[in-house]
Amino acid sequence: PPARALSGGWRARVALGAALLEKCDVLLLDEPTNHLDLEGVLRLEQRLLAEQASPPTILFVSHDRGFVEAVATDVVVFEDQQLKYFRGGFAEFEQRSEERAANHERRLDARTRQETAARESAERLRQRAVANKKHTNDNALRQAKQRLAKIERVGLGRDDGKRYKTNSLKALDESCVRLPSRVEAERARREDQFSFPASLPPAGATALVSLDGVRAGYGNADDVLKDTSAQLRAGARVALVGPNGAGKSTLLKVLAGDLAPTAGDVRRRPGVRTAVVSQHHADALRPHAASSAATLFAERHRCSDLEARGVLGRFGLGGAAATLPLQRLSGGQKARVSLAELTWDAPHVLLLDEPTNHLDM
Repeated sequence: PPARALSGGWRARVALGAALLEKCDVLLLDEPTNHLDLEGVLRLEQRLLAEQASPPTILFVSHDRGFVEAVATDVVVFEDQQLKYFRGGFAEFEQRSEERAANHERRLDARTRQETAARESAERLRQRAVANKKHTNDNALRQAKQRLAKIERVGLGRDDGKRYKTNSLKALDESCVRLPSRVEAERARREDQFSFPASLPPAGATALVSLDGVRAGYGNADDVLKDTSAQLRAGARVALVGPNGAGKSTLLKVLAGDLAPTAGDVRRRPGVRTAVVSQHHADALRPHAASSAATLFAERHRCSDLEARGVLGRFGLGGAAATLPLQRLSGGQKARVSLAELTWDAPHVLLLDEPTNHLDM
């Protein structure tokens, strides 16, 4: 069959196969584990780690922690619009990062205490100098100003935690290996807490969606689903597992009502709202590439810009990203927009087909 008729996992295998067969010096892989089943991910790991006479240099982007830990020998981190390099695996990188953060916190705490002590000392000198207006102590005032000026040098240090000698600062310039830096409060890493809208399903004792003896397929091809029976009850969290091409996406399409069965019955409790997050759900945003997510939501749902940005913020897309044209967003940011859009009406049943594709850890 043509490639467009294959499942997402099989299409990913075709693309990876074409890339891996190339004779190259540098192999670039952008989220190569998306759509692959577990066996596919393991086979890809084995292929990349296999002994070769002249192996290529591999640069890859991935949010699959296990894959990164298995394959990476070096880590490059994007942070504050800069690249930071680390020689070693991902587990070692995380350990070093935690140690560095703990050391930074200790230095920041020490700097805060030193600043407070310096300010209090300078204030005492100033008050003592002006206590008697007739006998103003110019020397004490001068000392107070000097101590306040020195506060700017408090906390000067190096990445290895050692302090610079303040009397050698004038001798340092850009040719030095390490320039002094003040210990400042690092911006806390944002912890995304996806907030799906809560909804109570319509009253009733039956399942929200049920299949009974369903058969389903595409065109003249053999049925992908045969004699399938299943139920989705309120509050359940059901995982569909299986290899690429087994029919998981087909089953979701039948549950959503996007694919009519060739036999059997599909029943839905009256009033049930269903939302589907497909493998390629971000593709639905392409016709609106020039609009921002906030503008799109405000127009589509007739709400204020503030309300639209609030909904986007619940899926980790806040600040300037909500007002950028969709065409400038990354794949992961578009996935967040799509999740916010598909759950706008608080669905009772949420069908997720590989929802973690493109999302960071």
